[in-house]
Amino acid sequence: MKRTLTALTLCAAVLGLTMPGRTQDKPAAAPAPAPANVAGMWKMKWEGRMGPMEATLKLEQTGETAKGTLAGNRGGGGGGGGMSMETPVQATVKGNELKFTVTRETPRGTMNVAYTAMVVADTLKGKMDMGQFSVDWTAIRVKEEKK
Repeated sequence: MKRTLTALTLCAAVLGLTMPGRTQDKPAAAPAPAPANVAGMWKMKWEGRMGPMEATLKLEQTGETAKGTLAGNRGGGGGGGGMSMETPVQATVKGNELKFTVTRETPRGTMNVAYTAMVVADTLKGKMDMGQFSVDWTAIRVKEEKK
């Protein structure tokens, strides 16, 4: 009986010493990095089915959100000869990653294109995901001309 009581006392002491460590708060996680600056006008380039394509992305940024427009020509190859389109953009910026989706109505129906890119200074490099295939794209920030 004395052994059982001694064993129970030792177990209680060991548990008492180890439990406080389990209830201590974990160290706070490091704060998320500040969002990269994506505000301004960007000249985008990618390789389309009919050759090189270009578009202009204009963004205004507040914290981790950005809004603006994506403008470019549809059809005509090389960004020329087609119908000019301007589409609203709502983007998010987490650290150095930019994400937005553009929805356009085409003769073949609604088309959703998801854009992702990494921001490095005045350069964007990413992918356009059109569902059935994706395309690499790049963009360079350009200075807007004052009017």
